Amino acid sequence: MPQTHLTPPPPSVLPEPAQPRPTNGAATAALVCGVIALVGGIVPGLNLVSGLVAIPAVVCGFVGLGKARRLGVGRRAAIGGILTGVLGLVLTVVVICTVFLGVDKAVKSLSTDTGSKVAGTAAATPGGQTAVLGTDAVKLGNGLEIAPAAPVAYTPGEYEGIGTGAHNYQVKVVFTNKGGKNVDLGLATATAVSDGGATRSIIDSGRGIGDFAGGTLAPGQSTTMTFGFSSETAPSYVNLDVAPGILSKAHFTYTF
Repeated sequence: MPQTHLTPPPPSVLPEPAQPRPTNGAATAALVCGVIALVGGIVPGLNLVSGLVAIPAVVCGFVGLGKARRLGVGRRAAIGGILTGVLGLVLTVVVICTVFLGVDKAVKSLSTDTGSKVAGTAAATPGGQTAVLGTDAVKLGNGLEIAPAAPVAYTPGEYEGIGTGAHNYQVKVVFTNKGGKNVDLGLATATAVSDGGATRSIIDSGRGIGDFAGGTLAPGQSTTMTFGFSSETAPSYVNLDVAPGILSKAHFTYTF
């Protein structure tokens, strides 16, 4: 019986393992940080953090560019990281400055308007210009001019509401709207400080003194309100603050 010779199969040839593709981690990190910095830069509060992220985005971007020259990959990501990082940093600064300017403007708009003296020759004091009762007027930022008369002694009526001391006087105040908008005097008040002991306001409805009788003044209109005050003894001076509203006040002084 003839013998059969089996030919062994050729040895299998294993494919060479694929070489790992080079990566550029610095470029990838730069792009990720840059995008975060750019997106977060427009959100107030968050941009304080994103602004810090912009710095490593730029640094990693330049490191990634160096690696890209050697490895041949990551150049676009590195450049993108640098650009977005720089833009994110600039945007952060712009938004922060805008927010601070807006807050500063809002605070100033809510600060008390003390006006400026527009008549008379009263001397300035360390606290600002001091107007004299009966001589000067003060004009506020909204155009309202306040011109009080000199204090005049008077005898309160029988039914005055608070009580009086030994020395009682009244001050008539003329309000003139020289601005371009209506002015509300519904909360107009006047407070006095003197060296005559405790100084109190008098509400004498029977004589129209101290009542909240203010209304709305249209541009060009004027009105007069009378305020009464009482002190324990006759004062040598009185300082008067006339407040036509919550955030405005005109300061006056007077020497008896």
